[in-house]
Amino acid sequence: MTRASGEQGKAAPSRPREVTLALVLFLVSAFPQALAIAHFYAVGFASLHLLLYLWFGARAARGRQGSRIGVTITAAVAWIFLAPVI
Repeated sequence: MTRASGEQGKAAPSRPREVTLALVLFLVSAFPQALAIAHFYAVGFASLHLLLYLWFGARAARGRQGSRIGVTITAAVAWIFLAPVI
């Protein structure tokens, strides 16, 4: 993939530090949530949740378009399933 002639030498915009910290916390929280879901629901569902959680988190960390929506939906689904337990 080649850059357009006017784009050479431009630095990529940096992500705010808060976004990076939020993604680190998001990915770290995936494991306790998956363990809690596995304890009260099917293990297959917990594995799928963990896989989606890590996949969307990695996509958001790389700055993929629309990945923040996936992160938000995945986190909301986890809390919906864990709400009766808490």
